[in-house]
Amino acid sequence: MRIKKRLQIHVAVSVIIAFAICLILSLLFYQINKGNNTGKIAGELMISVLERDTLRNEYIRSNNTRFKEQVFAKHDQVSEILQSALENFSGSEDRKDITNLIEDQESFGAIFSTIVANRERNGLKPEAVNVSPEDEEKLLNQLNTIVCDIVIHGRELRESSIKARDSALRMAGAGIIFVLLILITTAKLSSGMMGRVIMNRVGRLRDGASLIGGGDLHHWIDIKGDDEFAEISESFNAMTAQLSNSYQALENEIAERKQAEAALEKLNEELELRVTERTERLQATLLEVERSNKELEQFAYVASHDLQEPLRMVSSYTQLLAQRYEGQLDDKAKKFIGYAVDGAVRMQRLINDLLAYSRISTQGKPLDTVDSHAVLGEALRNLATTIKESRVLIMNDDLPTVRADITQLSQLFQNLISNAIKFQGVDAPRIHVSVYDLGREWRFSVKDNGIGIDEQYAEKVFVIFQRLHTRLEYQGTGIGLAVCKRIVERHHGKIWFESEPNKGSTFYFTLPK
Repeated sequence: MRIKKRLQIHVAVSVIIAFAICLILSLLFYQINKGNNTGKIAGELMISVLERDTLRNEYIRSNNTRFKEQVFAKHDQVSEILQSALENFSGSEDRKDITNLIEDQESFGAIFSTIVANRERNGLKPEAVNVSPEDEEKLLNQLNTIVCDIVIHGRELRESSIKARDSALRMAGAGIIFVLLILITTAKLSSGMMGRVIMNRVGRLRDGASLIGGGDLHHWIDIKGDDEFAEISESFNAMTAQLSNSYQALENEIAERKQAEAALEKLNEELELRVTERTERLQATLLEVERSNKELEQFAYVASHDLQEPLRMVSSYTQLLAQRYEGQLDDKAKKFIGYAVDGAVRMQRLINDLLAYSRISTQGKPLDTVDSHAVLGEALRNLATTIKESRVLIMNDDLPTVRADITQLSQLFQNLISNAIKFQGVDAPRIHVSVYDLGREWRFSVKDNGIGIDEQYAEKVFVIFQRLHTRLEYQGTGIGLAVCKRIVERHHGKIWFESEPNKGSTFYFTLPK
């Protein structure tokens, strides 16, 4: 199963559980809100009943018509509250109590209306009412009893609503805790399973990339399945196969070139004995060497392009994994993914450098008159960020006009100055670019105060992919000085250096006038 599908299932389970939590909470909060509403209704009922009773007492005491009207108005308000309570309270016992309260309410209205009617028929004179004081007292006692019953039942309704609300709150808390425990357990199990799968595959990719990067081009990364790691494994294997074939073909081509060069050297030794015959053979050999060089450069160009796509796929898929599962991988998995990305990037940089090396002769521009001082300025602008960060001091003499390929001359200056900055010593880095007129040619020099080079490496430093330091000490592919040598040779000059360890280095190159 693809990792994306696993993640979708994990997310779906989490969404379902979250939906369940929301549903439970909605129901419980509905009950809580309902309990609050019913409690509010019960409270309003008791307040309104007590207010009505106060107004009723004022009326009995004073026979004031204004109090009578207020009693009837408050009576209507109590009736509305009871009707609202009947709609909101859902318990059978509560509804039965409310029905009894409605009956008490109707009795209150009838008794109070009787008292009012009797008093109004006698001109609102208490001494002239038809009802005797004893009977009126009984009616008033009945009203008091009804009011007490309503207040008591209202308090009971309020307590009932509070209990229902508290019960809903307890259920809400217990439900949330229960569902959260299920969610955490499910997420932990799912993440653990995904983590083990990803860690296993990342580890195998890391080991495979390490072996391939170490030169084992026959290693095969065996990851089966239909997930992204299997696709990366197939890309690695395809890249390794292409690289192995390309490497073998390159070795064969180099061997043929060496044989042609050996034959050329032998022909120079026999030139005096058989001039005419040797001249023809020399020309044929030179043509063969030229053809071999062109084929070698073309092969390097084609091989570099053929290897770009699988490298881009490896780098893209690995970076996509790091982005897609960010937050789900531990530090070890992130470190393994970093190794894979770094290996792919270094291999891609190596291929690009090889391609640039092969293009020096095939895609170089015709030599033209250029201002080497301006060319140096362009190289320094390209290195502006590096120069600023390293705080290097760069000085130069007045440089002459020369015949050169302006792009390659800029690259030559840039590579030599970049190396001088990279291999700086303990002192603040200083670089001096100067030139000396030798008559038929110019001798340029780039001098630094860096770590220096042992003289025994005089030839090795100019060989392609040869490094004097590990990649952990200094970054690079070991092709920079090889490019410099090839550029100088294309301009019919030569390049060398003078140096002592820890005392700096001076690189020289000549350009014919």
